[in-house]
Amino acid sequence: MACYPADNRSPTEFVMPKILVIEDSPEVRERIVTSLTFEGFNVVEAGDGEAGVRMAHEAMPDLIICDIMMPKLDGHATLSALREDASTASIPFIFSVQKARPAICAKACSLARTII
Repeated sequence: MACYPADNRSPTEFVMPKILVIEDSPEVRERIVTSLTFEGFNVVEAGDGEAGVRMAHEAMPDLIICDIMMPKLDGHATLSALREDASTASIPFIFSVQKARPAICAKACSLARTII
């Protein structure tokens, strides 16, 4: 597991990275959050892209895992919104794909190349 020295603590104390999970399916989100928490990560969660953008600004996670196909604000629009803001632009972002068509995956890859 990756961990790093905590701010204002002794060099021997470590804090696991904070991960934001953005997923509209409660069952899928619960599985991801449970697995990450079990591994010791600090996890925050959001049920849609709009809430995910707000949570990213509040929690400032070390990593974001985001579903592509969601109501309100899909994964592509969520990534674009985060990249437009300097405070969240550099947060590593992983698309989570459960059942996406090839065209959706191609759009995600194209967007990632454009933003990076």
